[in-house]
Amino acid sequence: MSSNDRKQIRNAFNLLKDNDESIHLKDYLITMCPNITETKFDDEDILKNRIRMINAIVNRRFLKKKYKTRTDRIMFHNFIENSYNKNLIHTHSIIRIPRFLLERVKEVFKYLKHIVVNKFYFSIRITKRLNRATRYMTKHYHENNDRYFVN
Repeated sequence: MSSNDRKQIRNAFNLLKDNDESIHLKDYLITMCPNITETKFDDEDILKNRIRMINAIVNRRFLKKKYKTRTDRIMFHNFIENSYNKNLIHTHSIIRIPRFLLERVKEVFKYLKHIVVNKFYFSIRITKRLNRATRYMTKHYHENNDRYFVN
């Protein structure tokens, strides 16, 4: 993925329109790190599967049954990245939540932290970065930082 591609993704996030059902929390940057180097982590697919499981657990908690068929389910936009010097694999994410959960966003984040730390033993940091979260997660250090996925 070139710098141009990253700029296009960044612009796409900035132009992203929220609908009546859900809203993207573009000012919150969620960083999840399993604290394992990529060589020990076997494959980034394992990280992707764990992020999917985290997403499913959070969806089941707040949307109950049949969350898979809902158009307003909780969704993560993720960029997998390796730290520059230690080769630690981690992900930067932006979350989309249903509008009715906007008043309970602190509760969603608290539960997300609980799941990530206590069940998956990852470290997690959620920071509010007004107008900077999308720029940070689409930054470009080297070729290993171009893995984007949605779940």
